[in-house]
Amino acid sequence: MSAAHGAPTVQDLAISLTRLPRFTANGPLWFSVGNHCFVVYDLLPWRLKAYGLTHDGAETVGNDVPKPMKPAIIERREHKITNRMWAAMGLPALSAEDERIVKQADTLALYAELFTAGPVHLRKEYAHVQRDKKIEELIMYYYHRFTPEICVQYNGPAAQEFIKRFNASLRFVNLQAGSANTAAPHTTRAGK
Repeated sequence: MSAAHGAPTVQDLAISLTRLPRFTANGPLWFSVGNHCFVVYDLLPWRLKAYGLTHDGAETVGNDVPKPMKPAIIERREHKITNRMWAAMGLPALSAEDERIVKQADTLALYAELFTAGPVHLRKEYAHVQRDKKIEELIMYYYHRFTPEICVQYNGPAAQEFIKRFNASLRFVNLQAGSANTAAPHTTRAGK
């Protein structure tokens, strides 16, 4: 925890989110919040990847509360923690449009998770959702790449990948801030 900002550090996020299960572990597959963040990261353009990777950072403090059960007060608190965390990490504030883009990627990942790793009982509730097979394949890719056994390792391969991706995307944000004409760093398997 960053003492100066009262917010989780990248190291905190990497360790906690890769060990924290989505849907409070109520799905047929154990899928970590860190894996979810990797999917969101892959769905975003380079300028927003750092935000997508860390968008659930407040859950290191308050856990992953599933949407239907998350009261507005928790959402507001998470929003404050997230903004503090991004400031501590050196990330500029998001515009309303960029915040919408990150939220859209988060929602697309959620929908794909519901039909792969998420609780079976929620699938009926979301039957109206247009399924995206490519994102569902991405969910399965991360499920197999960072298995539960790998995810729960303290500072293990999943946490190290999280830190590596954050550093690459932060470098891009910093380069972009210094120059309007910057090439994207090396992309991930599904990166855009």
